[in-house]
Amino acid sequence: MHPPHPSQQFSNSNLLVCLLALATLIMSPPSCVFVDGLSSPTSSSATNANANTASLRGKAFASSLPVLEPSHRRLYVVRHGQTDWNLKGLIQGGGYDTPLNNVGEQQAAQVASELSGILFSMVCSSHLQRSLQTAKYLAANKRVTDERLGEMRFGDLEGLAIRGLNATEESRQRFQEMKQKMKHDIDFKWPGEHGESTRDVSRRGKEAIESLLLETKSGDHLCIVAHGRFNKVLLATLLWNDPSRFAEMEQGNTCINAIDYNELTKMWSPILINYTDHALEASAKEELLEHQPQEQQQQSSS
Repeated sequence: MHPPHPSQQFSNSNLLVCLLALATLIMSPPSCVFVDGLSSPTSSSATNANANTASLRGKAFASSLPVLEPSHRRLYVVRHGQTDWNLKGLIQGGGYDTPLNNVGEQQAAQVASELSGILFSMVCSSHLQRSLQTAKYLAANKRVTDERLGEMRFGDLEGLAIRGLNATEESRQRFQEMKQKMKHDIDFKWPGEHGESTRDVSRRGKEAIESLLLETKSGDHLCIVAHGRFNKVLLATLLWNDPSRFAEMEQGNTCINAIDYNELTKMWSPILINYTDHALEASAKEELLEHQPQEQQQQSSS
């Protein structure tokens, strides 16, 4: 399901239908598609400890996840909420510290509600404010920031428009040419000062996760909040030991990925990849607010 485009006009009847659909989505358990096809109740102590403060949606999400096996830890990898640069199709990279926009803040609140049934032993965020702002909504026993979780540095291409009204044929072509080179060579660096390669991002991301594992224990649930390209490279590195496969997955704003670490084999296995139901609901709410009469908007925000 995709939220309606802002240019579409809403009739009163359409508004009513959307409101009813939205209410149904919020009150219903999430329709998770698990990598292993399993959905079973969890009995983890981390989830039970947070049961009193969890939202109904959070309880439903937590209870639908597979049970965490003995000698395992679960890592949740979340992408930050939407920024205006995301909306405009501009490359942010690690060089531009852009904040969340209104939709991004709503998405952050929604992902926190989705994850409220899980008590994280630690939440670790990138140092960039779009990730810090998203992470602040999540409940955790401990919070840390790690620059190694920052977004890939895209060199001279940072600030370039590759989608939307500001993109040109030249900018799109330049990005695609660089993208193809990077796809076939994990040591290829984005041109310009501070440009990184896929291997650079893979190496620092893996080091950051190894540090987190040293600070946590068996049975813990931990969460990192980072960025689109960084998450792709990290997941490809941990799951397949092949960062070049990063292009095989999508990472929407405030998507949830869950992967389990086996302490005996030192291997990672996927549980959930790019889950975004909550983010779509946040976008739908923003669309409805945009089409409400001004008096109704004032009442909604009071």
